[in-house]
Amino acid sequence: MSPHDLTPPGAVVTMIGPPASGKTTLARGLAEWMRPGAWVNLDALRESACGDAADQVATPTAVALQDLILGSRLAAGIGTVVDSTNLDPCRRADLLAQARRWRRPTLAIVHPTPLAVCLVRNAARERVVPEHVIRQMHAQLPTVEQLLAEGFDRALTATQARAILTGEEAAGARV
Repeated sequence: MSPHDLTPPGAVVTMIGPPASGKTTLARGLAEWMRPGAWVNLDALRESACGDAADQVATPTAVALQDLILGSRLAAGIGTVVDSTNLDPCRRADLLAQARRWRRPTLAIVHPTPLAVCLVRNAARERVVPEHVIRQMHAQLPTVEQLLAEGFDRALTATQARAILTGEEAAGARV
């Protein structure tokens, strides 16, 4: 299986995980295999909206921008990697509805990075998320099975997705 098999044309790839779980690193790597502009990052949109990627007050505006960009790309049949926590099932349902509207394939990549690893990575960041927020978000992680039940066409762990990108076998990948 190649990276192109992982992300068929027009696919919506939804990254799911708490801060510092590795979502952005994988999203950027995956987007390199797709058409330009495939990586849509909520932090970057927050920064565009108000000048500060950490300003949570700007989140509704950033989400509206994300939806506008995603809708435009879906209409054109262009694949997109949605890089935000996506831990809220209602937000994931919104993303799935947009993909379904345009009859585009969907892939969820969940990042079940151990909490301790997320906390260490977060502490080393320039923009630190409060520990209690990471703990709360980590507790919201869905399983691959839950994501498939929600309606995603495919669901993988980050480890499985990385294995596909690097050409290694991904044990247990339901793709």
